[in-house]
Amino acid sequence: MSHDERLSTEFAAGAKRAGWQPWITRDAVGALKILCRNPVRMAFLHLPGEDSAASGVRQLVEHMTWIGGVLLIVGASQSDPQIELWARQAGVWTYLSEVDLQANYTELCEQALQIAARHSPTTV
Repeated sequence: MSHDERLSTEFAAGAKRAGWQPWITRDAVGALKILCRNPVRMAFLHLPGEDSAASGVRQLVEHMTWIGGVLLIVGASQSDPQIELWARQAGVWTYLSEVDLQANYTELCEQALQIAARHSPTTV
């Protein structure tokens, strides 16, 4: 989930190359709908710069970590130690700062797929 179309497209392409079936949404409400309708084992949630949209994403992250069973990747538009601290305390699997948003998404998604496969005999 990202408001940034380029970032969503790049991450979804990396996830698909790694063997995941990606669903793309641009906001927290859309992400919540996907979570309710589909078995989700990994999620990429991008915190936008705007406070109102970031609040919805933060609530979604906290909800997903409370439920458990989802490898969460949280990315931020800006490098902010407070956001990183919050994300790690919330229990996300991986945090990507502004610099890390250029990461190799395929490799990251392959790692997540290996972890998901070890923790569940069902398909991802």
